[in-house]
Amino acid sequence: MLARLGAERQPAPDPGLDPGREELRALVQRRDQLKRMETQEKNRLSACTLPLVARDIRAALAGLARRVARIEAAIAGHLAAHPELRAADRLLRSIPGIGAVTAVTLLGHLGELGRASRRAVANAVLRTGMPFDRTRAETA
Repeated sequence: MLARLGAERQPAPDPGLDPGREELRALVQRRDQLKRMETQEKNRLSACTLPLVARDIRAALAGLARRVARIEAAIAGHLAAHPELRAADRLLRSIPGIGAVTAVTLLGHLGELGRASRRAVANAVLRTGMPFDRTRAETA
């Protein structure tokens, strides 16, 4: 059934992400992973009663903070090296409520931004599982 539909409609192939966005996606994903690990360690620290373990967790948190800073510097450097991404980042950040982290996350995960209609971008958001307020989208 799907093969017949494809043969009848002849859809254009998905161009995929360009290498610059793929690298940005990898950096953003790593930053997210490190931030989740940081949250886990903070939760452990709040439940910790042993001073030795608390010191170890604080040391781990300090190390994670350094690693997050390195990844964030790499993201900034990546944007500086890719004028198209830097311009898109500036444009996204000009929208009220969109900060640096949200802008690079959108750029890394939604290759459709700037190349597709708003409906196609909305569908892409739904496919990626990114948080999406359906009530606001339906009224827009």
